[in-house]
Amino acid sequence: MSSASRIDQGAVSQANGKRAAVASGDRDAANAALKMLSGGGSVADAAIAASAVLCVTMPHATSIGGDAFFLIRDGASGTVHALNASGTAPSATTAETFADGMHQRGALAPVVPGLVKGWEALHHRFGREPWSALLADAVALAADSATVSPSLAQTILASERQLRQDPGCAALFFRNTVPLVAGERLQQAALAGTLHAIARLGADELFNGATGQALAANIASAGGLLRHTDLQQYSAEWVQPVQSRLHGHEISVAPPNSYGILMLMQLQALAGIAPDRLLADTASRMTFQMRCMRATFDVALKEIGDPRDMKKTIEQLLDTASIEKIHARMAAMLPDASPVPGGGTACVTVADASGNAVCIVQSIFNPFGSHYLDPQTGVLLNNRMFGFDHVPGRVNSIAPGKRSAHTLNPVIVTKAGKLRWVYASPGGISQTVTGTQIMMNLILRGMGPATAIEDSRWAVDRGGNILVEPDLDEDIVQSLAGAGFSPRRESDGYSFGSATMIESCDDGSLCVAADRRRQACALAL
Repeated sequence: MSSASRIDQGAVSQANGKRAAVASGDRDAANAALKMLSGGGSVADAAIAASAVLCVTMPHATSIGGDAFFLIRDGASGTVHALNASGTAPSATTAETFADGMHQRGALAPVVPGLVKGWEALHHRFGREPWSALLADAVALAADSATVSPSLAQTILASERQLRQDPGCAALFFRNTVPLVAGERLQQAALAGTLHAIARLGADELFNGATGQALAANIASAGGLLRHTDLQQYSAEWVQPVQSRLHGHEISVAPPNSYGILMLMQLQALAGIAPDRLLADTASRMTFQMRCMRATFDVALKEIGDPRDMKKTIEQLLDTASIEKIHARMAAMLPDASPVPGGGTACVTVADASGNAVCIVQSIFNPFGSHYLDPQTGVLLNNRMFGFDHVPGRVNSIAPGKRSAHTLNPVIVTKAGKLRWVYASPGGISQTVTGTQIMMNLILRGMGPATAIEDSRWAVDRGGNILVEPDLDEDIVQSLAGAGFSPRRESDGYSFGSATMIESCDDGSLCVAADRRRQACALAL
């Protein structure tokens, strides 16, 4: 696209522009957003176009059968809004059904998919272009022109056994029984038809129309709980973001049931440590971050779920007493290896020179979600039910109509009333860990977007074990080991997220950067 400026360099995709910018984990999605912006569309229009394309090109991470959290900044008012499009448990859900544990795969695993209702709510409030135009690129890609990416091919191989067990997945991700490889075409005719129907008839087609009826009937026939009435009754919710101040910056995240508040708690706790200790060297910084993550999860992880069932308020989780508890546990604790959830997630960040911004973090939870694909509609369903606790009486216990605790963590940062950064990264529970590290790089260490993203970072695997990147200096690894963390070098960049970020600079320009630890793309006008 001749109007785009892009500079690809090193481990980060970078771009600079004066009018608008977009970053995404997929080039086709970024191109769709940029095309929408070039034609006069709003940042909301662009974000929806990109989000829809991600549902076609990254089925291992997201789908219209998944859900999302949105953060939106209105440049005219300076207000940051949050939109909760996370799914709810079906009305037929009972604790007895899951007495032996939550189902990770199959027809019992999905909650109501909320992403498309999120698009509808966002477009109604902030869109400019006709709804029918927003999904055009996604429809075309689903019909015949999407390409299997290296990350999709790798994830197909990693999930091969489970994908083969579902007829819909087996038909899509294998050709003549052989797994698709990078560079092959991913043809999704049924999904193209569904997206075309949604574009023509509106978002409600997936919830109240023939498509929703067909999807619910298929799930019911396979023994699932989701019914057409669940789809009909679902709505995305406008909610108040959670905000915290750090060195003159106001950081906004989605409220619970999102885990975003855990990032704010980590940042507040780390801000209470003397800078000469916290930032003395890489080993010191990482040791404090790791202890802070463990302590924060210990204090607050069990407290987060559907806000209607939470026993502690947001104010209590962020108050001085909670931060003091984290500091006390940091001082006393030895690292453990408590299991933490993992997931498959995709992100879109869009901003313009007027201070408007949208950040979408969307997911089907684990890679390929429920591994259950409806052949008639082409919809791959989430497995968000697996995010609930099957034991009754807890904050996150399963119940009809309830939203589970959620790892998705979109972030918008302002300073002195002006947009500063729009940021997101996939990575399961490590989303708040990665976010904490990058916010520290930006605010406490004064790094620019590309440097903040490219800097070495650590992560947590699904077993709670600490992972470090393969090029981290051996003396740092030994220092972390001496602190009790037993870090493991991990060569798979998937473990460390895929950060996307837009910076609004003092001179009015936009600087955008996207991680190359996975595939990612940054574009600007």
